Amino acid sequence: MRYKLWGLEQIASNIERKFSKAIQKRIKLITNFLNVKGKNYDYTEIGMQFTRNIPVHVKDEAETLKILKGLVSDSKALSLMSFIDDSKAEIEAMEQERDGFEFDIDEVGDDNEREDTERSRTDIEEPEQTTSTEL
Repeated sequence: MRYKLWGLEQIASNIERKFSKAIQKRIKLITNFLNVKGKNYDYTEIGMQFTRNIPVHVKDEAETLKILKGLVSDSKALSLMSFIDDSKAEIEAMEQERDGFEFDIDEVGDDNEREDTERSRTDIEEPEQTTSTEL
């Protein structure tokens, strides 16, 4: 898809370069004004990030991720995904989810056995005998 939009991408990068230069000048003016008022701001500490709205094939990315599993590190593979900004944070979130689902199978079996035993004890108790009289 990027190949088809290559010409438009070149035009957008030229506009982005000019736009960022103009915004940088404006930020410099604003910080100079604030510094005259008694503040202490540095215009070089303010960053800009432009994100282009280009269609992405998430299915293709997911297939690529599946192919890369085991060939490269998980962090590198996840960094190639367009919708994941911080791959290390994503790995931590995945580990937390995995930790939440871990359980000991022996404990689960013990709980079920206790419930079954309690049910069988109540089932064994004989019901009260009732007499019915027919006329």
